[in-house]
Formats: sequence, C-alpha cells, structure tokens
Amino acid sequence: MTAETDAHNAVLLPLLRLIVDHADTEPVQWVILESLCLAVGRLHGRSQRDTALFVETIAERLTTGERT
Repeated sequence: MTAETDAHNAVLLPLLRLIVDHADTEPVQWVILESLCLAVGRLHGRSQRDTALFVETIAERLTTGERT
C-alpha cells in the first residue's frame, strides 16, 4: 500500500463509519455506498451512465490489485 493510499484510508474509513453506522445490515451499507458513488458523480455533473463507467473502472482496479 502506498503512503497516499494509507493517508486516504486514514481519513475516509472513520468518515464512512459515521455514514453507515445507522444501517442495520451489510446490504444496506452497500446501498449507501452505491448512493455515495451516484452523489459524487452528480456533484461533478456526470450522468448515471458516466458514473457507472467510472464505478466499473474502480471495480477493475480493485480486481487487478491496482487499488487496495
């Protein structure tokens, strides 16, 4: 893991915990993550399709180990 990844995780994991703590189940937490992805896309003026393509890119990076 890179120092940059470590820094991102150190900031984001506590914030994410605050966001999903009210969810009763893991599936509901995943729905919240999905909503966050859509919200970031909307924040940047992206369509749902553009956001989906970006999420696919994220999935590829996770699958190949490029992002941990």
